[in-house]
Amino acid sequence: MIKVVYRIFFSLVVFINSFHVAVCSRSDSASYSVDLLDSAQVMELIEKSKKNTGSDYREAMSFAFQAKELAYQLNNSKLKLETELNLGKFFFYLGLYSEAIENTIEVIKIAEVNQDDLGFAKGYFQFGSLRLVMEDYAQAQEYIELARKYFLKYYGAEDKIDRLSRVTMHNNLGVIYAGLSDYQKAEEELRKGIALLEDSSELKTITIQLFNNLGDLYRKSDRIEEAISYYFEAKSKLEDDSNLLFDAMLDYSLGISYVELGAYDQAIEAFHQGLFKSKSVKGYSHIHHISKSLSSFHDQIGNKDSAFVYLSQSKMYEDSLNLKNTAEKLLKEELLAEFRVEKNQLQLLYQKNKKLLIASMIGLLLVAIGFYARAVLVKKNLDKVQSEKEKLAQEAEQNLEQTEVLKQRVESTQKELTLASMQALQKDEMLKSITKNLSKNDALKEDLDKILNSLKTGQTVNTLSEFELRFSGVYVGFFEKLMEEYPNLTHNDRRLSAFLKLQLTTKEISAITGQSIRAIEIGRTRLRGKLKLTKSDVNLYDFFVDY
Repeated sequence: MIKVVYRIFFSLVVFINSFHVAVCSRSDSASYSVDLLDSAQVMELIEKSKKNTGSDYREAMSFAFQAKELAYQLNNSKLKLETELNLGKFFFYLGLYSEAIENTIEVIKIAEVNQDDLGFAKGYFQFGSLRLVMEDYAQAQEYIELARKYFLKYYGAEDKIDRLSRVTMHNNLGVIYAGLSDYQKAEEELRKGIALLEDSSELKTITIQLFNNLGDLYRKSDRIEEAISYYFEAKSKLEDDSNLLFDAMLDYSLGISYVELGAYDQAIEAFHQGLFKSKSVKGYSHIHHISKSLSSFHDQIGNKDSAFVYLSQSKMYEDSLNLKNTAEKLLKEELLAEFRVEKNQLQLLYQKNKKLLIASMIGLLLVAIGFYARAVLVKKNLDKVQSEKEKLAQEAEQNLEQTEVLKQRVESTQKELTLASMQALQKDEMLKSITKNLSKNDALKEDLDKILNSLKTGQTVNTLSEFELRFSGVYVGFFEKLMEEYPNLTHNDRRLSAFLKLQLTTKEISAITGQSIRAIEIGRTRLRGKLKLTKSDVNLYDFFVDY
């Protein structure tokens, strides 16, 4: 029964789910159709904005903001990115760089949220254009190369990048190299861009820029006539186009060229035409540069009042450009972008290697446990070594104490030996005194001499035998070692060595042995020879003290 109820319940769930999917599919299909229509409307507004940028800036701005508003209503990331990018380019062409940077920052943020490589490419390319305007050529080049990297990542190969982007990159790199005074590379890049051109409305704007920039390059290289020909080539592309911004840019370039040729009337006419066109479309950057050139020109020909008026006008529009604020915003965004990139990379790395990180953490934990166990074992061994060290130290201390006792005994025995020797000396002296007194009696002289000689000889022999016995007990092995190393030593030599070991003087040895001092000295000399010390500075006392 339970199984039947379960099957009925399961079938009901499947039916409801299928119905929900069918309804949602129809709803999604209808919503998708509406989204397509709205997306097309957004793109149409963007195209209208681009078309009117150089002719009617108010209408162009209106179309640009309508497109942005609709894109955000649809909450379509791709459309939001395109509308922000379009507004950034619009403000860029007008010279409102601070506003342009705000839109470009939004482009990068949207690209980051969606990890959109094409969005990154377009955003960083716009950053490069802004850096180029501020004549920060090195930083501009870095951005262009970064944009190229993202283009390649998105398209997969250089020749698959859309033609407009490739041409624009060559154009911008040409301007960068010209700014860095590398005119050869600049011309190479501009020529590469021109080689990619084709007859299409999409490439008309970049075509004008390429020929204008090539003219600027020739003008900087003092090839003025060639420069002017390229300016007019660019103007020819404007015949069917009402883009006053680019027309004003070409008038400005022609005006500078005419000044360098000395054709002042033509220069004034070109400058005034460019200034009029720029003001018509609020091209702040062009107004600033043309006014500055007019001020310099009038100052050169002596019209100080006109020079001052145009200089003031140039300064006013320079303030409108707000370059300093733009540079600060751009720098801030650059730093934030670096931080976000590093943060995203770390997050991606964490997500991709989460399992590896966990395994690594477990591995590290096991290694740590191993190290801890080893540390415990090492500590145990160290404690054991320390215990043995303390035990050895105690034994060493005991041995030291025993050594000290033995040393004291040796010193005591040595004192006894010396005392016994001195006592024998005193006895010998006493015998000599008795002998001297008794020798005065002539009747007893012969008998007394025999008795005294017998006493004297016996005393000496007994004393010396007792001395050698005691000495061997203190300095065990002394005589054995001496005979092993010097086997040709006589009994008298060995006995003399023992006296020298005791540090006895020649006089003391003479008294103990009953030999004259001269005989002892001869014995010492003979002993030095046998010990091979004849040619050495070492005396016998020093030799035997450590023997």
